[in-house]
Amino acid sequence: MKKAYSFMFSRLSKSSKLLLFMSFVESIIYNLSVLFIPILQKQLLDRITDNNESSSFIAYIAVCSLCILCMVFGTIVNSYIQRAIQRRLQEEMLIGAVYDDSLITARGPGAYLTSIFGDTERIVQILGINIFDMIFQIVSAIVALVITWKWNHIFVYTVIPSYIILIGVQFICQKSFITAFTKGREKVYETNPKVLEFIENRNTVVEYTQLQEFLKPIYRLFNERDHYFIKSQVVSSVGDSATLSVKLIATCALFILATPLIQNNSLTMSEFVAMLSYLAMVYLPINTVNEYINQVESFKVVYDKIKRNLKEEIKTGLPDKKELGVENCDFSYENKPVLQNINLNVKTKIGLVGISGEGKSTLIKILLGKIKPASGKCRFGGIDTSGINSGLLMYGLNYYPQSIELFNEDLRYNITLGKTGIDSDEYTRMVVVTQSALKELFDKISGEDIKNIRLRDNEIKLFKKIFMMSDNYKLTDGIILKVKEQLANINDLNYTIKLVAEMVCAKEYYIIEKYESLIKDLNLEKLDGRSFGQRGENISGGEKNKIAMARFLLPENNYGFFIIDEPFTNLDAISENECYQVMKRYLNNCNGILISHKLNLIKDFCDDIIVLDEGRIVEEGNHEKLNAEEGLYRKLYAEFIRNDKNDINDD
Repeated sequence: MKKAYSFMFSRLSKSSKLLLFMSFVESIIYNLSVLFIPILQKQLLDRITDNNESSSFIAYIAVCSLCILCMVFGTIVNSYIQRAIQRRLQEEMLIGAVYDDSLITARGPGAYLTSIFGDTERIVQILGINIFDMIFQIVSAIVALVITWKWNHIFVYTVIPSYIILIGVQFICQKSFITAFTKGREKVYETNPKVLEFIENRNTVVEYTQLQEFLKPIYRLFNERDHYFIKSQVVSSVGDSATLSVKLIATCALFILATPLIQNNSLTMSEFVAMLSYLAMVYLPINTVNEYINQVESFKVVYDKIKRNLKEEIKTGLPDKKELGVENCDFSYENKPVLQNINLNVKTKIGLVGISGEGKSTLIKILLGKIKPASGKCRFGGIDTSGINSGLLMYGLNYYPQSIELFNEDLRYNITLGKTGIDSDEYTRMVVVTQSALKELFDKISGEDIKNIRLRDNEIKLFKKIFMMSDNYKLTDGIILKVKEQLANINDLNYTIKLVAEMVCAKEYYIIEKYESLIKDLNLEKLDGRSFGQRGENISGGEKNKIAMARFLLPENNYGFFIIDEPFTNLDAISENECYQVMKRYLNNCNGILISHKLNLIKDFCDDIIVLDEGRIVEEGNHEKLNAEEGLYRKLYAEFIRNDKNDINDD
C-alpha cells in the first residue's frame, strides 16, 4: 500500500496535491454527515410524536444535501487526479521507450501500446477508491457500533458474526480473483502482439495459407485469455453475492431480534430505524477494503511489468575529441561468438564488408550504444558510449539505418520531423548563441560548490536538452555533480561546447536552403503535399530511401561521424547513382562507416575497407590492395561483378 501511494504521490503536480488535500477535507465532512444522518432520523421520528418535527426535518435535509454535494465534489476531484497521474505515466512510458525498448523488442509495439494506455489506466484505478473515505468508513463503522450499543446490544450481536463470515468469504474470493486476473493479463500481453502481427501481415496470410487455420492459434489464445478473465469475474461476483446475502440475513436477523423488544418497549421504533440505516453503513468498509486490496494487487502486477520504462536513464558523458572506435571487443549471442577481438579506429571513410551474419550489424549496434560488448571498449569522443545519452550519441554518430521509419505525414515533416526552418545566417547565429549559453552554464557548474549552484530556468531548460531529460524530470544535485565531475575530466572543452551546441540546434532547427537543395537533388518535389500513410505505405520503397537519405543529410554535423547501413536497397541504377552522388557530395569532409553489399559503392566511396569473417577482422586496406590478394574480399568482389553483369544481361 505504501509503495503504491508513494508512487502516485511523487507524480502529483502542485495543483493536484492541493486537490488531494481538498479531497481529504471533503472526505471528513462527508463521512461525518453520513454518521449523523441516522441520529437525525431518530430525532425526527421522536419529535413527530411531539408534533415538533420541523427543525429536525430541516437539519435532516441540510445534512443529506451536504452529503450529496460532497459526493459529487469528491468524484470530480478524484477523476481529475486520476487523469493527471495517468497522463504523467503515459508521458513517462513514451520517453521510457527510448531508454529501454526491451518490452517492445520482446512483445512488439502492439504490447507496448497496450501498456501505455491500458496498464497506466489499471495502475491509477487504485485511486478510484478514495483512501480517506475508506479510513473514515472504518472509523464510522466502529462509532456506529458504539452508538447502537448504548441503545441496545442486538445490533452488535447481529453485525459481528456476519463480519467474521464476510471476511472469510472475501479472503478466499480475493485470492482466487488475483490469481485468475494475473494469468489473464499475462495472456493479454501474449495475445496482442500476435493480433497486431496478423493485421500487419494479413495480405501474406491470405495469399499463402488457409485463413482459418492460420487464425486457430490466435483464437486459442483468445480462449485462454477469456477463461481466466471469466473466472476472475465469476469469483468477484461470488464475493459480491456473498456480501449481499449476508447483509440480507443480518437484516432479517435484526428484524427478528428487534420485534419483541419493540413490543415490550425495550427498543423504540426510532432507534430501530436508525439501526437499519447504520446496518447499511457498517458493511461499506467490507466492500471498499476488498476492492482496495484487489486494486493494490493489480497495481503490483502491472507495476512490475512497466517499472523499467518509467525510469529515465540519465547519462552525463560529454565527448571532448573527435574519436570513434572499438578496442578488443567481443560479443556473443546465446554463447555463440559473433564478434571476436575487434579493433577499429574510424579516422577515414571505412567500408565494412563480409558475408551476411558475420557480425556487421552487431558491430553497428555496439557503436550506437544499443548493446554492450561482452568485453572490450567502445568509445566516442574519448569516453565509453554506454555513458553518453542517446540523443547526443545519435547526433555524434549520424545514422542511416536499414529499416526506414516514416510517419503518416507529408514530405517536409518526414524529413524535418517538425523542427523549425530558419535561413543559414540565422542558424549560424543560433549556434553561436547556444555556444555562449553552454559556456556560461558549464563555467557555473565547474566553478561553484555543488551546494551553491543555482541554475536559472533557461539554464535548467538547456541542461535538460543536453541530457535528453523530460520536462517533468526533477533535476537533482546528484545529476549536476555528475556533470561537474565530467567537466573536470574534459581536455578540450571548446570541442565539447561546439559539438553539444550543434546537437541542440540540429534537434530544434533546420536550414531552409539546405532542405530545398536536398529536395531538388534527390528529385523529391513530386512527393510534396502527399500523405505517406502508415509506415509510408502510400509511397514506393525507392522513395522511402530517398526520404531517409534527405533526413540523414539534413542536420549540420561538423564534429561527429556517420554510420550508413545498406543504403539504396530499393533504387534502380539511375536513381542509385543520383543518390550516391548527393551522399558523396554532402559527406565529402566527414568520416564514418558504410555497410553495403554493393561493393561498387564501397570501392568508390571508402578510403579503407575492413572485411569480417566469422566475427573477426580478416582483411584491411583499400580496394586495390584487397582485390590484389587471394582473400575473401576478392571473392566477394568477383561475385558482385558477375551478378551485376548478369543483371545487366537479363535487363
